[in-house]
Amino acid sequence: VEPRSTWPVSLTARLTGLGQVRRVREVRALTGFRRHSPDADLMSADLGSDRRRRPTYPAVEIFGEGIFLRFDEKLLRKWEQQPDVHARADILIGRRRDTSWAQRLEVPGPRYVALHTLSHLLMRRLAFDSGYPSASLQERIYANTDRADRTAGIFIYTGAGDAQGTLGGLVRLGAPDNLVPLLVAALDEADVCSNDPVCIESDRQGSSNLNLSACHGCCLVSETSCESGNRLLDRQLVLGGKNVEGLLGRVLPEARH
Repeated sequence: VEPRSTWPVSLTARLTGLGQVRRVREVRALTGFRRHSPDADLMSADLGSDRRRRPTYPAVEIFGEGIFLRFDEKLLRKWEQQPDVHARADILIGRRRDTSWAQRLEVPGPRYVALHTLSHLLMRRLAFDSGYPSASLQERIYANTDRADRTAGIFIYTGAGDAQGTLGGLVRLGAPDNLVPLLVAALDEADVCSNDPVCIESDRQGSSNLNLSACHGCCLVSETSCESGNRLLDRQLVLGGKNVEGLLGRVLPEARH
């Protein structure tokens, strides 16, 4: 185990909590679907024949495990108030506003894009160490700035209807002695993309250009693992770029020193 004295302070100072969630219960229900395109009409999946009763949807209950990362609200708020950071996120906010179907996605404020991208980087790293295939991992991003108790967290979990959801490999990696080095490794792998310099300099990637510096070589995961369908991602808001400071931009220089 890597000694804690070697952990980058620029990373640990931004983390206020690491949680090992040993049991996760999730109920997935299909409320409707669209054919052919995201702009198509929503077809209800209500199985009930009597319209006077509550709707009945097909659903499945699964159990699993997960890890939770909570970030320091004071430091996060100070970072996201920088004009260059806001300007970078505003690119995605404008494209979401101009794309009708994208209104169903989260508002890509600076903290959401940064935490969402970090979640993807960590999931890609966890796929090598947890024993689960990458498509079995899923995410929930808590990055709400409209509530009085602003949220700043990442929940990565896995679940299945059989024993795969209770193997314990993900929870074991949620221990600080394991998770902090994994975070540093995830950032190190994302520092250089196989599609650079095109990727890192790009601000038009993905479906409807709803990604900035993010592609299959560095950030994208299975679409079923992402709550936004592999959209609203940007490496620069995590690692930094030519004109913007990343949320964790100081971690790698400190770790490599």
